[in-house]
Formats: sequence, structure tokens, C-alpha cells
Amino acid sequence: MSCPFFLSIILEETEQALCEVELKAASDINSGDILCIESCITNLSCEIQVIKCQDNSMLKHYRMRFDKLRKKALFSSQNAKANTSRNTNKELSTTQTQKSFDSIGSLKQSLQSLNNSEEIGQNTINHLAKQKEKQTKVKGNLEEINASLKQSNKILNKLSSFWPF
Repeated sequence: MSCPFFLSIILEETEQALCEVELKAASDINSGDILCIESCITNLSCEIQVIKCQDNSMLKHYRMRFDKLRKKALFSSQNAKANTSRNTNKELSTTQTQKSFDSIGSLKQSLQSLNNSEEIGQNTINHLAKQKEKQTKVKGNLEEINASLKQSNKILNKLSSFWPF
């Protein structure tokens, strides 16, 4: 899938988080792991919506892997304790979601700035091309003038040989 640089970073973070948790035993997976992956997938989902990406197969793949991990964690006795603190998890999730949206806003501003810079650069290139064209015309005119001056000097020299002053 061809994607912008910042989307590839989010994909890489999501993949890394999933791999780290998948390697853990079910009893070692904690609510922080689940929240981290959920946050990565939320970021990925938001970013795919922002860039209007048609190919969201990676997002579906990550969600499927995340669901398997969540089931694995839920059936673990260690994570039974984590389920009692849902309010805390929701607050953390809300905070992380807000941070994700803030990051997306910052990325949108950066993208807008990049687009503006690209437009300015293109305008500069066009302006320089016009200047080059003008200079080429001036150089051609100058060569014609020099040729005319040489011809005029020859004619004047021939004329001066007929009439000595």
C-alpha cells in the first residue's frame, strides 16, 4: 500500500505494538497493552479517514489481530482485575483519543504548510523560467545588434576610403 510518510509511521507503531503484545503470554497482557494497541488503531483509523485512503485492508488486519489479543487477555485471570477499573481505562482512552486528534490536527497543519511551500516553489520556478526566456531574447537581440554594428563599421570603412577627411 502506497502511503504518506506519517501514515507509514503510524502503521509501523501499530505493527510494533501488536507484535510485542502477541509475544506475551495471556497472563502477562495487561490493560496498558490493550490501551496502547487500541490507541494505535484509533490513530490509524483517523489518519486513513483524513487522507481518504481507499485501501484500508491493513486497518482491518490490525483490528482482527487486536480482537484476538483482546479475547486472549479477557480470558486470562490476570486481566480480570483490569476489567474492574473500566472508568480509569475509559478516561485514559479518552485522553489518548484526544491526543490522537490533536496529533492529526498538527499533521493537517503541517500538510497545509507543505502544500503552501510547494505552491510557492512552483511559482518561483515559473518566474525563473520566464526570466530565462527574457534573457535569451535579450541575448539574441544583442547578437543581432553586434552583427549590425560590424556590418555598419565595414560599410563606413569602405566609404571612408573613397573620401579622405
